[in-house]
Amino acid sequence: MSMFFRPKRSVDSRGKSCVASHCPELPRYKKQLYLKFRTFMEAHGTPTLFGTFTCNLAKSFYSEVSRVYFGDDNQPLKDPVLIAIAFQRDFQDFFHFVKTTFANRHCGGLREYLYVVEFQSRGLPHVHYCLWTGHTIDQMIESETIVATLPQGHDDVLLPELGERLSTLVHRHQTHQCGAYCLKEERCRFGYPQRVHVAQTAFDPATNRFVYQRGEDDSRINPYNADMLRYAQCNLDLQYTCISGVTAMLEDECIL
Repeated sequence: MSMFFRPKRSVDSRGKSCVASHCPELPRYKKQLYLKFRTFMEAHGTPTLFGTFTCNLAKSFYSEVSRVYFGDDNQPLKDPVLIAIAFQRDFQDFFHFVKTTFANRHCGGLREYLYVVEFQSRGLPHVHYCLWTGHTIDQMIESETIVATLPQGHDDVLLPELGERLSTLVHRHQTHQCGAYCLKEERCRFGYPQRVHVAQTAFDPATNRFVYQRGEDDSRINPYNADMLRYAQCNLDLQYTCISGVTAMLEDECIL
């Protein structure tokens, strides 16, 4: 494992040892990521979508990896490096779906995209990504590309490949449960539970955020796209973006 995570050192022209700039989590590495994002924003404008992809060890994919390498379906964390490599394969498969099926079906194709991989406090890999789409945010709002409601009636479709309904996936992966990681002074830093908003999803200039359509039973539903959730089978955070929100996210994730 050390060969993956030990920073590689080199010697500069002054004969001093220095850490390579591509080592994740280092301030220099995050600064470079921030500058790359800023350059993309200057060239292509503000991205229209921001999303996350989380490692879900409950997926059969990771159980299969554990079974093949360790002879036990329940030992996925026995080798963190192996799990990191498996996650890379899982994410690349998911992102191919995003760039093709999802983008063509919901976004009018993609103009550009960027993503960064990080490791959460419990050690599992996690991806943040930005998408520059062919459709505008208004067009995607009109077509309900992102929703924050529990599917009901004809929207609660049966997923034959999983043998369960869409609402089950939403309950399992998209229901926010507050814990120590998000509570600050007894308030959720993500704003859950969210207030009811019966009107169409819209931008709120007072908060510089988009307010998603929600009913009484949807106050803890994380915004998602049904096709994306069905394919990913893990917790997703998919949101429309604005310049202030993206700038804050970049400074938080790539510098601090």
